[in-house]
Amino acid sequence: MNWATLIWLGVATWQDLRAREVSNWLTMPPLIAVAALRFVQGNPVPAILLIAMLVVDAGIHNALVGVGIYSLIGVVAAVVTAEPLMPVVWATAYMALRLNMAGGADAKIAMTLITLFPDGRLAGLMLVALFALSVAVAVAQRQGVQTLVLVLRHSLTLDFPTWQELEARGIPLVGALATAFGVWLICK
Repeated sequence: MNWATLIWLGVATWQDLRAREVSNWLTMPPLIAVAALRFVQGNPVPAILLIAMLVVDAGIHNALVGVGIYSLIGVVAAVVTAEPLMPVVWATAYMALRLNMAGGADAKIAMTLITLFPDGRLAGLMLVALFALSVAVAVAQRQGVQTLVLVLRHSLTLDFPTWQELEARGIPLVGALATAFGVWLICK
């Protein structure tokens, strides 16, 4: 399964770097499959979170309200499950998606990885890789301080970029998630 996951991440990374977009056909089936696998194994939390995400996305157009509702569902799931890390990662990834801090593929891949491999070290490596890539891009664009100020301003005022701005200036993050997974595989 590890090699299949690496190949899947490689294809997704290639697509993200080439087109700055990853097909839903490459991200949704694995997410649905791992949620179904966990359900069959007796853990309904991923399936509940996936259904809740789809319902919230379809019915609530205000990003902050959607994030609030989904975060509440994630917190409740984290309290009642034996694997609290997974709902926290799902809620965080969903929050990044709805607030235009990450794309849909980035969120779905993070959710898939943590559901398939529920390990705190993997979650930590994903966070470190995403942060390191963001800093590297800011430095490469010579906007280090400006970018930091912009991120703080957006975070404090809840004035996040639009989808158009994200697509125009977004960072292809799938490679960072793939790198984190590769490092996790080597170190585990």
